[in-house]
Amino acid sequence: SQGEVRDLAGALRTSPAKFLAEYSEELPDDAGRRLRVDEAGRCRLLGPTGKCTVWDARPAACRTYPFWPENLASKYEWAREAAVCEGIGNPFAPSEGPRVDAHVIEQELLIEELRTEGFADMGLTYDEIKDGLDELREAAPDALQLDPASLRQGVYHEGG
Repeated sequence: SQGEVRDLAGALRTSPAKFLAEYSEELPDDAGRRLRVDEAGRCRLLGPTGKCTVWDARPAACRTYPFWPENLASKYEWAREAAVCEGIGNPFAPSEGPRVDAHVIEQELLIEELRTEGFADMGLTYDEIKDGLDELREAAPDALQLDPASLRQGVYHEGG
């Protein structure tokens, strides 16, 4: 979204136009844009240590990874993604990351769903959508009870 591009460009201290030219590319058939990857298939926004250089401004797709519907579809898909994501209890990972509470996962997935359903097109930023959800959750605590069975316990995932 334009808000994400603005936030990412700000985190890198560059203009949105320069950010788009250097760090993103068009998807086929005008399906939008995606972040560029290097020759090894790694996001160009990862630093030399493999940590995200724009963590606080990362786009919704990064905020919700690896908790995408296709990865949560079955234990097999989750295990398959664990082979490439060091944060999903991968036994080959250098260390176990912090525990991510199910509430946080649910909120990130809901924000992404709202963003893709048009809230981003309305000019709302991630923080504005999150603040609105927090206000709704405070006013009507039971209104946003998603509680997917696969996420009830929380998941260990290393961020950054």
